[in-house]
Amino acid sequence: MFRVNHYLFVRRDAMSRLKRLTAIIMAPVLGCTVLAAPGVAAAAEETTDLKMNCFIKQGPAKSYSNDVNGAYSQAWVWQLAEYDFSMSLTADAPATAVVGQPVTYSIKSSQVKLSNPIKWRSWWSMRSLSFQDLSQGRLLINAPEGATNVSVTGDNAKLNGNVVRVGGDTDTDHISAGSDAPNQIGQLQSGGLAGWAGSKNYTMDFSGFDLTFTPTQAGDLQPILPRTTLPSDGKSGVAASQAMFTAFAHMKYNNKEEGNYLFRCTPREPVQLPKVHVVQVGSVTLGAQPSTVVAGEKVTYTATAHDTDGNPVAGANATITIGGKAFNGVTNDQGVFTQEFTTEQPGQLAATAAVSDVTSAPVTVTVQKPAPVAKNIKLNVPETAKVGDDVTVTAQVLDDENQPFDQDAVDLTLGDAAPVAMTKTQTGTFEHTFKPETVGNLAVKATAGTLTASGMIAVSPKDSEVVNELRVLPETQTVTVGEQATVTAKVIAKDNSEMTGQPVTFTVGDKSVPAVEKPAGSYTFTMTPEAAGQTEVVAKLGDKQASATIIAEAAETVDRVTLAIENTNDSSIITVNVIGTKGHKLADTDVVVHVGDQQISGKTDEHGRFQHTIQRPKQEVKVKAVAGGKESVERTIVPVGSSTSEEPGNSEEPETTTPTTKPSEPSESQGSSQSSDPNDSTNGSGPGSERTWKIIAAVLGATFIGSLIYAIARYLRLTP
Repeated sequence: MFRVNHYLFVRRDAMSRLKRLTAIIMAPVLGCTVLAAPGVAAAAEETTDLKMNCFIKQGPAKSYSNDVNGAYSQAWVWQLAEYDFSMSLTADAPATAVVGQPVTYSIKSSQVKLSNPIKWRSWWSMRSLSFQDLSQGRLLINAPEGATNVSVTGDNAKLNGNVVRVGGDTDTDHISAGSDAPNQIGQLQSGGLAGWAGSKNYTMDFSGFDLTFTPTQAGDLQPILPRTTLPSDGKSGVAASQAMFTAFAHMKYNNKEEGNYLFRCTPREPVQLPKVHVVQVGSVTLGAQPSTVVAGEKVTYTATAHDTDGNPVAGANATITIGGKAFNGVTNDQGVFTQEFTTEQPGQLAATAAVSDVTSAPVTVTVQKPAPVAKNIKLNVPETAKVGDDVTVTAQVLDDENQPFDQDAVDLTLGDAAPVAMTKTQTGTFEHTFKPETVGNLAVKATAGTLTASGMIAVSPKDSEVVNELRVLPETQTVTVGEQATVTAKVIAKDNSEMTGQPVTFTVGDKSVPAVEKPAGSYTFTMTPEAAGQTEVVAKLGDKQASATIIAEAAETVDRVTLAIENTNDSSIITVNVIGTKGHKLADTDVVVHVGDQQISGKTDEHGRFQHTIQRPKQEVKVKAVAGGKESVERTIVPVGSSTSEEPGNSEEPETTTPTTKPSEPSESQGSSQSSDPNDSTNGSGPGSERTWKIIAAVLGATFIGSLIYAIARYLRLTP
């Protein structure tokens, strides 16, 4: 078998059976949409069918299938083969572009179709390759020459230098074109961009991408499909960098032996993709109409761009700068960009236009000062006010230069009330004074013709109507279980006055009750503790609150009873002290004093003391006091004239009790003038002291000096 470049030589009588070999046709659909502004003429879509030459290389081959390797190109008339490779390419391109301005093609998609199976005649028999799968597809497209700032965006598109690669994450570009290629091909695995099987073709789809570049010179620019010449023998190959399309196929030779095959393809003829005509801006002119205006009127600026041949430049980025403010746009088909501008300040207003790197000569518009007109109202209102206070609102009408304007009248609206006419002062301002009546935000609006100005006054209550503090008295109190406790709250206003009629509540635990206001301004709460412990009472009013503590103590019982007797010449004063278990003197406690066979009943005073005076008996009498089930030590009252007023040995120990809460001495009951505890041993009034002073009195006798000394001792409480 003789094979050169896959061209088969056959006899002329077989010519009628020859089928014309169609070379590889490849047509990627390259949609090219320019992101140009309105006014740029775009060419219609163009579809290009291009034929390709491919070099197919096999992995490690069987001896009977090594005739597969080689270039599959245009067949001679006596060659018989049945295969077809095609690609359909559709592209959009802008008709024109401008040097220095970006151009963007939107590459929509591309599709490659390979005949399945591929058939050819080798000597006397037909040979075939049938696809099992197709993968690792890849396309190369070169960016235009004469362009810079080339970039590409797309899911499967990457830029390497000036070449765009479209494909999956795996390709065959690492396979060499030399003698070691078969072994490398034999190790290939499916992956990357995969194809799909149709009825007569194996198809591979490529996703789109955007190709953006900036022309650097005038002329026609277009993307370029890389093209090369295939080697003429079956042993060599095509370098990956020179192949526009590459793919890896798993195929069957003559429907028997499976193997790996590498496709590397190139356009048969140069392909002309849609061209972009790039022009260079040669001149820019700027006009302004009208050239003289009154401030506030509009001026229309017109910039016109021409290329170096004097033709209008369409779709060019243009900038008109007016008084330092830049306005950007794009020229239309006539090369014109217009901008309307509202003048503001009187004076000379300069403007220039620039398209690409070319700037126009400046133009100047004269802006005149207009007659004064009322422009706005300057309204002055206080931010806050109080109910009943005098509030003055002022208004002044200003012109367009923020100067006072002579306005005839200004009306003022307060909230929902009807408008009132403000009073004009000698200075040309307007004012109005009123008293706010309700609390809240009061809207204020001044009106002068079509002009309005608004403000807001936050009206608050008077200080006497604003709660400033909530107080409770007493903050802490101690009562006995079963004794009523009262807490009083005071509502203090902002002016430090006491407020009445307030909804004060008292809370104990999770229960709340309204306070009783009696008298006015005093909010009271009463409770009677049923058990010993501490209770917190919280007075509340809005967000104010104050706490009081009630401490309830168990009732104190009688621990001991003391009895003291003070004798005079004709009477005896009986003093009983009732001492509790906690050492306190117990008030309001029932006391029974046994004098001989008589009983004297009474209650202790607030100091825990009971006193009773009797006529001194004519004979000895036993005295004993009983309170709360406790008895005092029994004492004896002796008659007048006896040497002692008490039986020997009946002297009672002095009291050692906890002082009461009031340090002042209690008033004597039963008309007694006694002001200290008769049983207190420190005052010389005990039984022993009384006997001592009687002995002293007997020694001194009834002399004046003796009587005087005894009287002084009695006054100093040194003797009973």
